[in-house]
Amino acid sequence: MTTSATIWKARLRKLTSFRLLFACAVGAAFGAWALSLFVGPLAKLLFLPLLLVCVWLGVRNDDVVLHCPRCGTRTTPLARTCTACLGQLRP
Repeated sequence: MTTSATIWKARLRKLTSFRLLFACAVGAAFGAWALSLFVGPLAKLLFLPLLLVCVWLGVRNDDVVLHCPRCGTRTTPLARTCTACLGQLRP
């Protein structure tokens, strides 16, 4: 598999990750709440755009590795090595 295909496969896997989507939903809810303090109820309309931007940024960030590319084990998002195979996750 080429490097580009490997990167896009990892990004698609992150797009379907519950952990990433839940973290983005919490972040977007907090952002909408913070905006509601300044602009009132109109901030509720900004929840979906904030969620989409957060998911897009999370998927495009290649520092966030959710699964080991060698063995497929779940990892913590900012881990440098896999705990199962001891392989490097990112340079």
